[in-house]
Amino acid sequence: MMKVDMTSTQTSPSVKRERFRFTVSPIYFPLAIFCYGALGYLLAQYYYDLISPGLVLSDDENLRFIASFVVFSLLLVLVHEMGHVLVGKHFKLSWKRLNLGFGASVWLTGRRTVVQQLFVSAGGSLLQITVAGLLLLTVAYPPLFLAALIAIVEGAFNLFVPLRHSDSFKFYYCLWQIIRGRGKSEFKGVGNR
Repeated sequence: MMKVDMTSTQTSPSVKRERFRFTVSPIYFPLAIFCYGALGYLLAQYYYDLISPGLVLSDDENLRFIASFVVFSLLLVLVHEMGHVLVGKHFKLSWKRLNLGFGASVWLTGRRTVVQQLFVSAGGSLLQITVAGLLLLTVAYPPLFLAALIAIVEGAFNLFVPLRHSDSFKFYYCLWQIIRGRGKSEFKGVGNR
C-alpha cells in the first residue's frame, strides 16, 4: 500500500487575483430608473387606453405597472451584459467589473483577437434580443411584454447603430479589421494601433 504525504512543503506561487467589483452610479442609475419609470407610465396610459378606452387606472395599478416595467427592463439590461460575459468566458476572458448606471457595462479582461472581440461585442445584444423575443412570444403580462418589446429595440439599436464606445462601434471596427485581413491580430481597443 502506498502512502501519500499531504504535508508537502511546496507552495504554489502566489497569484494576484483582482477582486470582482460591482458598482452603482449614484447619479446615472437613479436617472435610468426615472427614465424607465416615465416610459413605463406613458406605456401604461397608452396600453390601457388602447385595450379599453376611457378606463382610468387607480394609483396602485399605475404604480404596480410602472414598478414591474422598471424591474423587467433592468433585468433585460443585465441579460444583455450577461451575454457579453458568457461569450467572454467561452474565450477565457475574466469578468472584472459590472457597473450599473444609465444602462450597464461590464469589463472583461484578458487577451483576445479581433474575431473574439467581434463575438463578445455582438453577444450581449444577441442574447438580449433572443430572451426578449422569447418573452414577447410567451408572456401576456403587459409590463413584461412591453419591457421585452423595448429590449428588442434597444438590442437592435445597440447592435446596428454605431455610436462611439458602443457595442456596435466595436463590432463594425472588428468587422473592418477582419475584412482587411487582421482578424487574428490582438484586439487593443478601437482606434489603437
